Amino acid sequence: MSDILQVQNGPVLDTSITKISEQTFNPTNPNALSNNDIIHFAINQSDYLPLLHRSYFLISGRITVEETVAATATTAEKQVTKAAQRTKLTNGGILYLFNRAEVRIDNQTVESVSEPGLTCIPKIYSTFNEWDSRHLQVMGWEKDIPLDADGRFHNVIIPFRVLFGLGEDLRQVLVNPKIEILLTRSRTNNDAVFSSAAENYTLTLERMQYRLPIVSVDDGQRLKFLKLIEKDKPLIVAFRAWDLYQYPLLPQTTKHTWTIKTTTQLEKPRYAIVFFQTNRSGNQLKDVSKFDHCNLRNIKLLLNNEAYPYEDVNQSFTKHDYNMFYHAYCSFSSTFNALPDPTPLLDIENFKNKAPLFVIDCSRQRESLQHGPIDVKLNFESNNNFPEHTTAFCILIHDSVFEYSPLTSIIRKHEG
Repeated sequence: MSDILQVQNGPVLDTSITKISEQTFNPTNPNALSNNDIIHFAINQSDYLPLLHRSYFLISGRITVEETVAATATTAEKQVTKAAQRTKLTNGGILYLFNRAEVRIDNQTVESVSEPGLTCIPKIYSTFNEWDSRHLQVMGWEKDIPLDADGRFHNVIIPFRVLFGLGEDLRQVLVNPKIEILLTRSRTNNDAVFSSAAENYTLTLERMQYRLPIVSVDDGQRLKFLKLIEKDKPLIVAFRAWDLYQYPLLPQTTKHTWTIKTTTQLEKPRYAIVFFQTNRSGNQLKDVSKFDHCNLRNIKLLLNNEAYPYEDVNQSFTKHDYNMFYHAYCSFSSTFNALPDPTPLLDIENFKNKAPLFVIDCSRQRESLQHGPIDVKLNFESNNNFPEHTTAFCILIHDSVFEYSPLTSIIRKHEG
């Protein structure tokens, strides 16, 4: 019977959750925050229900720039020079302070993300809408992170769901897990900062914390969880993982074939996001949060020689003909988020000038691709030779499934 006819139904008051409290966790070694260090968080409690989706990291640090005025300059002259300093964290630059992020549950890695800046910034551009992205201002998204008089930034927030597909797709609590999070600091900080003029700078992290919401439940719900734990029935967790692949130096030709990997049935791609950067990595004078279109003409993902898309689109950015690429980008925002209509974060001009992301939907596949290993290749063609020092990136989005037992802490990943 239709809900609009249920005139006698009263309100349902759900009191099963009695409290959600955030707990703060420090790294096992609070002083290991320098380049190449591994920042390790360990959460091992009994009878607790963590909510990873709403957890986040807090980061504080400092940027100091070598003064270019004489030691004899007056205080006023030094203040003017300091105000003119151009070195700052780039858009989402806090993500570039790490080159790897990993989540372990019950001593087994369930997700790892390489180069979080290069993985997560395309994720934000392609899956967030304008309203979602406003919250990311706490991460320095499209807004400069404010620095105090000493060049310090305070409590910059990285949401767990931005870093990890597990945090985006798992909206339920976990039951009594042992959680470890490992964040490996980048070798340098050059990709995290941007300047309109070369300046000698030092960027240091001074503090990092992880804040995790813990859910408390009423007696009735607690009894249900106790029975679930006693049975030790494996609980299944599914999410979409984002794996980044790089082709460091493209040949200066107009066409190229890139053999990316051979994968299993479970981890075969559902979507691919391809983008390019020319002479940006490690270059303080170029914004690494932006991408280059390289006047791309066509792009195809090959799964065992099955092409996605089937037809060429024959686009040209120099002729202002890139609507097909933008249409694919917009469509992804609706299909990935299971929405009826697209909600793109980028308008068509910013798509071209800021983040030309070439999105390929291969989520619907023929029966011939339902069995055996899958060879993944990428064919792309430009209207001109790819510029010197151009790197190609490809993010493959695939299903990932694991199951864990709350009592015995046994975990098993589905390999497919």
